Amino acid sequence: MRPGALLDPDPAALARCCRWPAFGTRLAALGPFTDVDALVTAAADLLTALADDELRTVLALYPPLGSPPGDHPAAGVLSEGEEAGLHRSGPDTVAQVRALAERYRARFGYTYLVAASGRSGEDLLADLRRRLGHGAAEELEAGRAELLRKCAIRLRGIAGPASAGAARPR
Repeated sequence: MRPGALLDPDPAALARCCRWPAFGTRLAALGPFTDVDALVTAAADLLTALADDELRTVLALYPPLGSPPGDHPAAGVLSEGEEAGLHRSGPDTVAQVRALAERYRARFGYTYLVAASGRSGEDLLADLRRRLGHGAAEELEAGRAELLRKCAIRLRGIAGPASAGAARPR
């Protein structure tokens, strides 16, 4: 982005970053932004301020980790690309992740969400097992943290190629 330019992304593009339709509208209303960091900070503030019930609703909008792309066409190429490490891990790992993700949904009432970019299937499987051991309040905050990471990565991606690699999952 050239110095002095303002970043004013389309609300629909913003909404796709979070899978929550109101996210795009609410975030766009806070702009235009001086740079991608200001956009990501505003998004983080917006997501951090979500009440627990609203956060559960947002987390439930995501398709289960490891779902075949055809099962959730609305997930688009974003999730498919982010989950490449999982799918390279082989069918046994993918099947284990899917089974645990269903167990997670049954336990917590929403989708296991993780910023999967750059992570292997084995790493995701270990994280899912660890998070299944959380209590309800602890896991809701873990889900919020992952939502913030995932949205930051996606927002940097739509803001421009130069900023796409700036946010990396832990």
